Amino acid sequence: MKILITFIGNHDPFADGKENSGPILSILKKRKFDKLYLLFNNDRYWDSLIETQEYCKQHYPYMKVEYRQAESLNPIDHNLVYPAIYQVVQKIKKDNPKTKFTISVTSGTPTMHACWLFLVQGKVIDAKLIQTSREAGIQEITFKLDDFPKIEQTDEIKAKLTQLNRENELLKKSLNLQDPIKNGFYIPDEGIDIDKEIIPAYYKGALNKTNGNAAKAAELLNLKPHTFRKRIKASKDQK
Repeated sequence: MKILITFIGNHDPFADGKENSGPILSILKKRKFDKLYLLFNNDRYWDSLIETQEYCKQHYPYMKVEYRQAESLNPIDHNLVYPAIYQVVQKIKKDNPKTKFTISVTSGTPTMHACWLFLVQGKVIDAKLIQTSREAGIQEITFKLDDFPKIEQTDEIKAKLTQLNRENELLKKSLNLQDPIKNGFYIPDEGIDIDKEIIPAYYKGALNKTNGNAAKAAELLNLKPHTFRKRIKASKDQK
């Protein structure tokens, strides 16, 4: 089985409106693959992804098309992009044993291009690297250099932990942890009952902060003491 892996880029599926094929379609017109993996980093590429997928269904019905999200907070930060791609590649490898992989480095950010080189040269994935342009067509990247640096593979779990740690540091810098209200709140997929879960939690939090002093707790919440006590009682009765 032959598989092509590539990011969706700003010029996919078409460049210059619909006058010229973008990098992905240019490759597919010259080479045949059994499966295409379309990677994307941000939801803004969703329309391009779907358009590429629909085009392939019409013109290459024999080829299976799948997409994978390689999400990182910053698409030009090597420290985040590499572990994100690493994890996607490992999953693709597990799902497709004994496969001949080809990776296009043309679509995506320069950071993504560099990470593809690291992954292949580090033998995380055994794949051909190709690039395409209007002037030169499709070219294979061979790295037949005696002085090319040796790159070692990283354990999958280490890559995941590294990504989480780096993203956590970025989030800390972007958020004011002292102001949870402005930061927004976590909402679970199944939703949440504000009256039964969130508001009573504030009552309890105010009481904890004032060591059980209802009057001071009411003041923190900008409530009158009798209103606060009434609501505390009501919240307990709901349980």
